[in-house]
Amino acid sequence: MLNLIPRFINDRLAGEGSTPGGGLSAEAGSSAEASPSVEGSFPASVMYVDIAGFTGITEEMMRKGRHGAEELSELINRIYGPLTKTIHDGGGFISTFAGDGVTAVFPGDSWPAAMDSAETIQD
Repeated sequence: MLNLIPRFINDRLAGEGSTPGGGLSAEAGSSAEASPSVEGSFPASVMYVDIAGFTGITEEMMRKGRHGAEELSELINRIYGPLTKTIHDGGGFISTFAGDGVTAVFPGDSWPAAMDSAETIQD
């Protein structure tokens, strides 16, 4: 589970006794014991990105059969690889991939970083 939890959340939990060293353990969620509920809120900026015209692109590529599916996969990787790097470099994390859409969260008072990332992605 650790690779699914943004680092800043694990860091926030570090002082709350979740493990002897703090934070979440690699075994979190694998034990039969019920773990205490952890909830809270934090200030953040949220950005949503999707690929314009994706449905049409998908339909066109799917007419090509397997070859089109491979082309579509390569296209998505070419788009989302740099997009994900831009978000992470700006201090954000991807909270959701849904179809051709991505929701990114920039914790704290980070709207300038979110705006910079959005401008970079848009270019």
